[in-house]
Amino acid sequence: MIKAKFLYQDKNLPSSRIRVLNLLPYMNDYGIDAEVSSYPKSMGEKIKLFFSLKNFDVVFLQKKLVTSFDLYFIRKFSKKLIFDFDDAIFINDDRANNFENKRKENRFKKIIEKSDVIIAGNPYLSDRAKAFNKNVFILPSAVFTDEIPVKIKSRNTNEPLILGWVGGGSNLHHLNLVIPALKQISDKIPFILRVISNEKFQSDGLKIENIKWDLKTQDYEISLFDVGLMPIPKNPWTEGKCSYKALQYMAAGVVPVATRFGFNCHVIDDKKDGFLFDSEEEFIKIIEFIYDNPDIAYEMGKKAREKVIKNYSVNIISKKLAEIIISLCS
Repeated sequence: MIKAKFLYQDKNLPSSRIRVLNLLPYMNDYGIDAEVSSYPKSMGEKIKLFFSLKNFDVVFLQKKLVTSFDLYFIRKFSKKLIFDFDDAIFINDDRANNFENKRKENRFKKIIEKSDVIIAGNPYLSDRAKAFNKNVFILPSAVFTDEIPVKIKSRNTNEPLILGWVGGGSNLHHLNLVIPALKQISDKIPFILRVISNEKFQSDGLKIENIKWDLKTQDYEISLFDVGLMPIPKNPWTEGKCSYKALQYMAAGVVPVATRFGFNCHVIDDKKDGFLFDSEEEFIKIIEFIYDNPDIAYEMGKKAREKVIKNYSVNIISKKLAEIIISLCS
């Protein structure tokens, strides 16, 4: 058995849950004895952790941009070190006045250089890491596909269209990108904008239902969508996104409608298992088409789910992760 130590930032952070905690139960099937803990905050706990790392064949550090001090000891006591990341962690997010962050850039460069293997969530992130380390693998974020609620029928033509969005409050501002278009079509198409988040979203003139995000109920709520929305601005921060919203919609058999940018273009095959848009006009035409053709949209959602099962499920991604670990330790 390979002994592996997995370090994540916080169990409440999506990346910690999606890229570590959800995959760990599968590691034992591939001969990997996985131990997991959150990255310590106190110096005493850090020192205890550093000295314990020598007892493992490989250390997997998820997304944490550690200080130079921490990195020195992690590298010193780790036989093999894997660094995993799924965001543009080398810059500020798109709520900031500018993207540049020298401290993040320097920490990112150092940990990439010192790691034996890098796992990136999409090709853009992979390319950024390859500037400092050529041993990079692309591993998309995984979604559950087994035993989750799935859309079971197309919308009745006399029912309003349920346009859904799921995500954290820090990304709610992305929804504003499609609000002018939604207001244009609100007189022609009866719809409800259903938002699942830890914060409420409001916009005058639209019928909006805010649902408090809950890990236990989010899959069920998503399965009730007719359309899954993923509008994003085109910038360096969103280029680092791994299209997790779209993957969640697709896993539930819900047709995704997303901005034609970044990893969305890898995940969605336009007009086959979802829709990609560039402009307000294009977005409006897509929503009108889905409203007028509920059976076609339902079949597209089924194709989307089939794709996710084959390429992005926790079963598939955990196997690929295990293969990376085994290869590194062999």
